[in-house]
Amino acid sequence: MSLFLLQAQDSGADYIALANVGLDTTNAVKQAREFNIIASGKKLLVFSAFVTDIDAMGLNEGQGLVLPSGFYWDDNDHTTAFASRFFKLMKKMPTNSHALAYAAATHYLKAVQAAGTDDTEKVNEKMRSMPVDFFGCPGSVRADGLVTYDISLYQRKLPSESKVAWDYMKSLGTVSQRDTFRPLSESECPLVVNK
Repeated sequence: MSLFLLQAQDSGADYIALANVGLDTTNAVKQAREFNIIASGKKLLVFSAFVTDIDAMGLNEGQGLVLPSGFYWDDNDHTTAFASRFFKLMKKMPTNSHALAYAAATHYLKAVQAAGTDDTEKVNEKMRSMPVDFFGCPGSVRADGLVTYDISLYQRKLPSESKVAWDYMKSLGTVSQRDTFRPLSESECPLVVNK
């Protein structure tokens, strides 16, 4: 990634966005630090990274890194309670994917209970009519099956700001689900288009 990072550094842009994942993201962030890209005042924006990726980087890497996520383990009492239970079992904090899977399974089970049956069509209808509880924040299942919820923008803390293990991110703000996801009116899903 070094050639691309150096080109981006010379571009005059304030932000450099990394559209990769996993180890490629970790390596690109480390290279950006080696090239003093972050120290020069530019911000790195990562489209997809997990708290486990941030943990793997270590406290000194990725300072100032900006990333969007629907879940961070210490956002509120609900996320912290889930993260505590998860950590006891897995010895690491849950990622956004873990949280999404948990919220989906929980919503499904609540819909089965509310419908009084596990009949697919009845449960599906109930899932769409019930609000989604995304760790204390509202979400919904739209007619096209898309689950919507608020997305927050986070920034990697400086080592001096990190107070406990896994304390890596601070919230810069939240974008509402209405502004985050493509409107239902623009959906190309056959569940909506063919009606």
